[in-house]
Amino acid sequence: RASARFTPAPVDPESCTGAAARASIQSRMQAALWGIFVGDALSMPVHWYYDTEALDTDYGQISFYVAPQGLHSSNGIMNNHWRSNKHGIQDLIEGGIMLHGKAETWATRFRHYHAGLQAGENTLNAQCARIVMR
Repeated sequence: RASARFTPAPVDPESCTGAAARASIQSRMQAALWGIFVGDALSMPVHWYYDTEALDTDYGQISFYVAPQGLHSSNGIMNNHWRSNKHGIQDLIEGGIMLHGKAETWATRFRHYHAGLQAGENTLNAQCARIVMR
């Protein structure tokens, strides 16, 4: 677990004029966006872990991109949603609207939410952010 905290340098709104200031702001925005994608890919295998002991047992310390394990030792949430068809999830998946081909994943208890993603791949959340940025 990371112990260091990132503290961005303050930006003085009065100094945000001219080409240099615009370039600085643009550089910070690009770095923040890259942070979304890198952080999402690093944390992808450990999404939905609320039990830190299970997290330590299953993954230990994450310091590089890893693929998710097939089973998620503490995630019964998505299977509960599947069984109760919460938010119409069965219709969304089986109807080909989202999460194409993931019906079996959602129907299997303790199956990892991101099963099938490779190490370093982004989740649906980051992929949606990328689309919105266009």
